[in-house]
Amino acid sequence: MFYFSLTSATGESLWEKISVWYQNSVIHEILTFLEERYFTVEFRGYENFTLGAGANQNAQTIILALMFGIILAAGISTYTRTHGGKFVRLQLREQIHTPEKAQTLLELGFFRSSYIRRELSRGTSLRKVIRCREEEDHNAEQAA
Repeated sequence: MFYFSLTSATGESLWEKISVWYQNSVIHEILTFLEERYFTVEFRGYENFTLGAGANQNAQTIILALMFGIILAAGISTYTRTHGGKFVRLQLREQIHTPEKAQTLLELGFFRSSYIRRELSRGTSLRKVIRCREEEDHNAEQAA
């Protein structure tokens, strides 16, 4: 059996070592510069209205929250575009253009993808491009 310790022989924990390293690193200097240059908001006295003492901190929090939201939205948008596109490109590569050549999600390798399953439900943009063979057969039987 193997053992490890989070403290060194001098008694410093791993986090203490990381903290000391970070305080003396170039990364700390870069982040401090960026914070002072781009994330410091300073409200001064205005003639028509006054701001409370916490206005600077509130403005920084709002700006950081907006930045985080924009980055998160961009990541989600990228994921949905690439994941849905991968599914369509796979069908084009396999030349699945007719109901006879249809394959299941398991055969295509997308059985566990909750995103693809949701996008193949009714009324979505992916469903307008990709059709379900069993549903078309059922609709044809109902019409006959």
